[in-house]
Amino acid sequence: MQSLCPADYRQQPWKNGAGTTVELAVFPADAGLDSFDWRISRARVGAAGPFSAFPGIDRSLALLSGAGLRLTGDGFVPLTLKADGSVWRFTGETPVAAELINDDAVEDFNVMTRRGRFAHRVAHHALAAGETLPLASDGDAIRFVHCFAGRLNVGNEVLAAAESLLLAPTDGMVMLQAEADCRLFIVILIAQGIAQGDLA
Repeated sequence: MQSLCPADYRQQPWKNGAGTTVELAVFPADAGLDSFDWRISRARVGAAGPFSAFPGIDRSLALLSGAGLRLTGDGFVPLTLKADGSVWRFTGETPVAAELINDDAVEDFNVMTRRGRFAHRVAHHALAAGETLPLASDGDAIRFVHCFAGRLNVGNEVLAAAESLLLAPTDGMVMLQAEADCRLFIVILIAQGIAQGDLA
């Protein structure tokens, strides 16, 4: 079980150079934009523009704050993504253009996995103060918890807003309990064709 706070995150330029990403966690730990197996990040989007291309990558995108993003491109029906816990899944090959609603900057939460190496699931949860949520182990899956509002107790750890917890398969079940009203994303990362010993 590894706790992560903003001091642990890495600031990196977007692949297209149009902004900056806060990298919350990545595997392998020293991987760059073209060599990661999985990557979890958040970023501020302050202007309209195209998404970076990530061939061979499966992506999930959600909003943490802001009025919303209008998303258009080839191969999907245009949609508006809101900061309501909705998660949009798409491929890194998909050309996507984003437009801010009312020119209001947004902050997003982004999960990427390299196809054939890892798959992922992302779920949003809003917990009232005192509410609990069990987070069971899931085979050999890695679990990542990101608290982006409020305070969350996870076992003996306390996560404040913008803090995270990375759980190995051997960490077993943990109980999440809201110390104050909180919102969080839980990411499940499932290895595909990778020996468990290679995940260390």
